[in-house]
Amino acid sequence: MRALQDALTFCDELADEESGVTVPRWILAAARDLVIERIEKGKTVGKGKHGNDSAVYFDHQKHLLRYLRVRALMNTGVTLEDAYQPASEGLKGTSAEGGEDTIRTSYKKVQKALKDPKEAMRLYPYRGFVVD
Repeated sequence: MRALQDALTFCDELADEESGVTVPRWILAAARDLVIERIEKGKTVGKGKHGNDSAVYFDHQKHLLRYLRVRALMNTGVTLEDAYQPASEGLKGTSAEGGEDTIRTSYKKVQKALKDPKEAMRLYPYRGFVVD
């Protein structure tokens, strides 16, 4: 684990467009595997809802799914305000279900997160995430 951290730090310090230095595949693979393991096993790093990597990840995914449902409705011509209720109905029985206010809150959270690259990174779906 420490070697991976050192390798990532080293690559981060050297890699830029001008130098042409890229991150070796073994480092990317190890980092990816570590992230997947933490998501699948839900390593606890603190107390409460946000102390578990897996719980935090799936919380972000719920917000993303709600956002995507609203956007899909808007793409059919439904206005934003009119999209929350049918989005709520369409997500009933899934892990992302929630009332109209919950859908609205999630939509706003994702919309805000997408404006910040660091926050937006948390919204990319993991290949093992499945909607119920």
